[in-house]
Amino acid sequence: MTVAAPRAGRKLSVGGVLAAVTVVLGVLAPLIGGRPWRRGPGVSELSRELASGRPLVDAITLAEWIRDRKPLAILDVRDSSAFVQFSVPTARNVPFEELRTQPIDSSRTLVLYDANGDAAVRGWLLLRRLGHPHARILERGVLGWIDGVLQPVLPAGTPDERARYQRVAAVSRYFGGLPTIGPARPDSSTAAKQAVRLLSRRGCY
Repeated sequence: MTVAAPRAGRKLSVGGVLAAVTVVLGVLAPLIGGRPWRRGPGVSELSRELASGRPLVDAITLAEWIRDRKPLAILDVRDSSAFVQFSVPTARNVPFEELRTQPIDSSRTLVLYDANGDAAVRGWLLLRRLGHPHARILERGVLGWIDGVLQPVLPAGTPDERARYQRVAAVSRYFGGLPTIGPARPDSSTAAKQAVRLLSRRGCY
């Protein structure tokens, strides 16, 4: 699933939304069984919310929330082997299949993430349908955290760019990242896997 940055005018792809809604219709029934829904919105309302991009949170914003001790519940919905290899700080591993059975504090902002967005979107749909009002999705998941916080590459040309770079650099260094200035890295899963291996060897996580 392709997700875009949660800025004005940017949205999740329509195809991705339709795919997510189709998947969720197939997974919600066996996950919930005969249990009645809480006061969660309907699937059509959730699909519109997802298409707007409002559920997305970028990695720098999430990092600032963690640093500033915002009441959060960060849920890594990957399997336990991936979680042990690398995870976002303070995250709890709750694989997607276990979301229904785990106690989750709905008064906190819930941020879900995975490797590529599919399981996180399904988890968001499930939790919102069950009535959790503050669920969010980490934009680009693990790769978003690595690129945005641990290895950010930003220009420092215009005053706005320099201001943004200083904000990102400060947060990155807080989490042990290595911010640099230069051309953006290509967005690839291979680069993400290499970064995870390097960070694991550094003993950061």
